[in-house]
Amino acid sequence: MQFYRALPTNVRAMPLGCSPKVFVEEYFECWENPNRTTGKLYELATPLFRHWEQMLRDPNYEKDLNYVALCRRLYPLTEDPQALLKAWVVYADLKSSVKEELELLFFMRLRALKYYPKRAAPKMAEYVIAKDFRDRFKDEIIRAGNHPIDVPYPAHTFNAMVVENIHPDHLLLKNLGLDAWESYLLELLKLGMTAMEISALTHLPRKTFAEEENQIWHKLRTKWHQA
Repeated sequence: MQFYRALPTNVRAMPLGCSPKVFVEEYFECWENPNRTTGKLYELATPLFRHWEQMLRDPNYEKDLNYVALCRRLYPLTEDPQALLKAWVVYADLKSSVKEELELLFFMRLRALKYYPKRAAPKMAEYVIAKDFRDRFKDEIIRAGNHPIDVPYPAHTFNAMVVENIHPDHLLLKNLGLDAWESYLLELLKLGMTAMEISALTHLPRKTFAEEENQIWHKLRTKWHQA
């Protein structure tokens, strides 16, 4: 692949199924108000997660400007950026899945973003969001490379089967209907992190985190009584 070839600039920063205006307005509302539910934003952003997953998994899938720009950013670190991306795909699948890791990264950036281009045109604001996501993805790839998961495939498959058999609530959690941000918070809680630790990690006020945590437990209790 030619990482320095000329590419068209008259394309959208994100391949979404809605207009830039609809997307950036919802993104801004969720960014400005941490208490706002992210369900609609998740629905709007889902085509982005699928698009990135296909670019990462399928060598025949057409790559866009963001993919090429990511490779350019990785090129000083390795002579084969695509090999590094393939290694990250393996890493992501061992942790959860490529799509889930992309979703978590997207919503972590939503909460951590310090600046939002309020006065920018929708297409430019969309570009800023896409660029921030791409740049943080680059950081995640490098971080994952420095902290690999040393788990053989057979052992990983076996352990996953054992965990699902031991914990009968696996399907309950899977079908709980949490959005990507709520699923991320639940994973942190399952790891045993305190409210203070999660607040520091996610840059989320403790009061806001407490409210979101209560929503998760409410959904869990409701689903449990229905089961």
